[in-house]
Amino acid sequence: GFLALAMYYKLAEGQPEKICREIFREIQIQALPQKDRLNFYNMVAIFLEKYFEEIKVLGQDFVFGYIQAMDGEKDPRNLVIGFRIVKFITTRLSIDMFAEELFEVIGCYFPIDFNPPPNDPRGISRESLVLGLRACLAATGKFAKFCVPLLVEKLGSSVRSAKLDSLLTLTACCDVYTASDFEPFLEELWLGIRKEIIYALHQEVQETALATLEAIAKALSAAVTNAEGHNVLENFLAKILKELKEDFKDPERRRIHPSGKILQSLAAASDPACVYVVNAALPDLLETYTQISSPSHQTTILQILLGLLSSAQRHSSEDVSSPFLAYRDRLLMTLYTTLNHSDSAMICTGISCLVVLIRLPRHLDEQELIVTAQNFVLLLLGERDGSVKNEAEKALSALSIVSSEITEKA
Repeated sequence: GFLALAMYYKLAEGQPEKICREIFREIQIQALPQKDRLNFYNMVAIFLEKYFEEIKVLGQDFVFGYIQAMDGEKDPRNLVIGFRIVKFITTRLSIDMFAEELFEVIGCYFPIDFNPPPNDPRGISRESLVLGLRACLAATGKFAKFCVPLLVEKLGSSVRSAKLDSLLTLTACCDVYTASDFEPFLEELWLGIRKEIIYALHQEVQETALATLEAIAKALSAAVTNAEGHNVLENFLAKILKELKEDFKDPERRRIHPSGKILQSLAAASDPACVYVVNAALPDLLETYTQISSPSHQTTILQILLGLLSSAQRHSSEDVSSPFLAYRDRLLMTLYTTLNHSDSAMICTGISCLVVLIRLPRHLDEQELIVTAQNFVLLLLGERDGSVKNEAEKALSALSIVSSEITEKA
């Protein structure tokens, strides 16, 4: 009856508030049959949409009443709407008094393990439940102190879907949670995410973990406008780079490839993160490059440099200086030496690095651009294999976009 009233009639002022109070006080929602519970959720959703200003008067009473009503809900048809209501409550009402209780009501469903049978007439998919719950968990930073430990715990699961759901939910939380929300849990987060990157058994999990790490660094970067926020970001990056330092000194280590991906993800997060990562890691990478003689190991270092350059390119502009500018001369000399090597993979990676460097504002003057173009022409016309010629041709094309006059002079 109440659902029909809500759907088809304009209720008198004060009626929505009175109806909610009566239902919360007199009815045990979870003792009702599934269909009646579904009617309750639909009624609440309509009340919030049509009579929000009146419902808002209930304040914490509404939040507490809804927590009691939803607690223990098991039917997926009801949960889809129930999650939507929780998302609305967390973003439109104050939940300060009952943040933990509200979180516990929804957190118990994570990760979603519902798998509908084929041709399920209910029409509820696992994905709809996953996304609905994720939107709730990521709706407010008031959930952070309860949610982040839960996600870290489930990240350690042996079930791949649970790992992915934890990582994707963490990434979603980064759009709302602040640096201060994350700060107490940064070490646990790093340890959990590091494991999924360094020792990944599945590429999808590794790629998702890298995206989550980037999202966390980006969230921390949002607070760098104040000294405290700047310290949170730097402390987080410093800990990670200290752990990775040994990997870059020995290119033979299996961990160097995932460690290089970690650097790239962190540098891609923001301009402040990129500046810190480049200044902390680039000198060691260049030093390692000069001390090793194996072409494959040198190419590995170049690939990491390429990743960092590509990340820097995302943040660079005429107004924002790239952190590579301070290392320009040494980097340019290193890259020019790769073009004279006999190893094709090293040459191609060196060309790719130079192309990104060319695109960074103010990194090469006109004479250096001409010299670079001449090197590309020599590679294109020389007795090199097809991969080198192809890269040289693409590099000249990229250079012509930067300056057609330079390619003509070359």
